[in-house]
Amino acid sequence: MLEMISNGKMTMKLNNVKQKRHILCTNEYNNKKNNSSLLPSYTIIDSNESEKMTKKNLLIFQFCLMMKEF
Repeated sequence: MLEMISNGKMTMKLNNVKQKRHILCTNEYNNKKNNSSLLPSYTIIDSNESEKMTKKNLLIFQFCLMMKEF
């Protein structure tokens, strides 16, 4: 995974179009809810906070991998 991030095949930036499917009361969320037999998951934090948490957890993951190598 780290290799894919470093060579540009994977990005650590959230896809806001896909993220809107998980934000309550957006058109994208309502469409997903109406077109599915299951309710979609949703977030209670905004996109910026979600992106910060993703980046923080990636750093923790990278650190754990480095420690495992030693």
